[in-house]
Amino acid sequence: MQKRIFNFLIIITLSVIFVTPLFFRPKILTGDEPHYLIAIQSVINDHDLNLTNNYKSITENEEIYFKDLLTVLDHHSVFVKKNAETIRWWFNLDTDKLVGYKERPEHSVIFILLYSLFTFPLAPFFGIALGSLLISHLFAVISFLLFYLIAKKYLKVKIAQAATIFLIFGTSFWFYANTVYSEIFLAFLLLLSFYLYSKNKWYFLSGFLIGLAASIKIPFTLLFMIFIQDLIKKKRIIQSILLASGFISMLFLFFLVNYVIYYDPIFFPVTGNPLHPIAGDLYSQPWIGMWGLLLSYRNGLIIFTPLLVFGVLQSISSFLKHRRLNIMMTIPLGIIFVFSFWFYWNGGYSFSYRLILPAVPFLALLTFQYLENIKQKLLRFIFYAICSYSVLIQATSVILPTKLTTSQPPFINKYILQILQKRDFLPYHNLNE
Repeated sequence: MQKRIFNFLIIITLSVIFVTPLFFRPKILTGDEPHYLIAIQSVINDHDLNLTNNYKSITENEEIYFKDLLTVLDHHSVFVKKNAETIRWWFNLDTDKLVGYKERPEHSVIFILLYSLFTFPLAPFFGIALGSLLISHLFAVISFLLFYLIAKKYLKVKIAQAATIFLIFGTSFWFYANTVYSEIFLAFLLLLSFYLYSKNKWYFLSGFLIGLAASIKIPFTLLFMIFIQDLIKKKRIIQSILLASGFISMLFLFFLVNYVIYYDPIFFPVTGNPLHPIAGDLYSQPWIGMWGLLLSYRNGLIIFTPLLVFGVLQSISSFLKHRRLNIMMTIPLGIIFVFSFWFYWNGGYSFSYRLILPAVPFLALLTFQYLENIKQKLLRFIFYAICSYSVLIQATSVILPTKLTTSQPPFINKYILQILQKRDFLPYHNLNE
């Protein structure tokens, strides 16, 4: 009976998630979404990654909804030529002088190629934009199912069910399932890799998936280090070799694709490459980045999903008890730590904590481990009240206009933070941007 009720709730949940974009899309595209769609359109329609003609024709392509962009549509691209310097697009760049150069995407080409492959069979029926959104939905749904399978291993069945429903409605998965960003796909890769790893088999595939995530955003290389360190600590040498072989195999494919597309096997987009000439302008002091990722009014994890504070408390409690960090705690802490070095937590138009979204399932698992240990009725009431507030915030993100949800804090938080900043308790942040 319990399984039937949960399956019924899952069906309702999936229906809501799939129906949401039909009611609230087309809408204003934000941040990198139009640039991903332009590149996907180029692959599907033109069978190439030469973006010049695609950027020139966007005003005629209503399918990708470019009429109501939130920002000026610059070119997120680079110009490449064999045996010549790679040139990054900028507003005053004279493209007519770039004879012989090809305009390539500056975002992850691996992500673009994979999404193009998945969207291709849907494009004739739904168009490229909605087809890509449905692919995001598909990976979100698979992520929820993977999360439930993982949660059942660490939590009681009822708590695992509650954690799964919270992940769907109480976190920014709900919002990003309705967008074309890479974070939903990255979360899927991380959950699938961890699921295979936790089954104590399929180490090669697990390493391959981590390599795929790292080829999309280089900071996820840290996950390979976390996994391999865990295996070495357990003295599982053969498994370590298999994991490393999968990771290296994917990186080899990545270098090969880069050479074909960019004539440079180690090319990374500026936003993910610490070796890029202008990378020094993109990184900041980690304590500022940590504040931005956790507490800033526009991007703070704890501001938009305050229930995850209990996950932090569970981590502290577990560490004090066992004097060590387990892999479940290390993964989200590692992701947050790496991205805290990058000032761009404050960049682009996006809702809440997009950059660290792949860490959220693991924090949610820790959060509901904390719930399992709560005995006091008052503390449980506080837990459920904060959970409800978290769900309310996320609901506004799929109901309110995009311009509000991508640039404004939830409810009263803006005014609380204004008071704190005036008293110098928090780093200054432009509240009017």
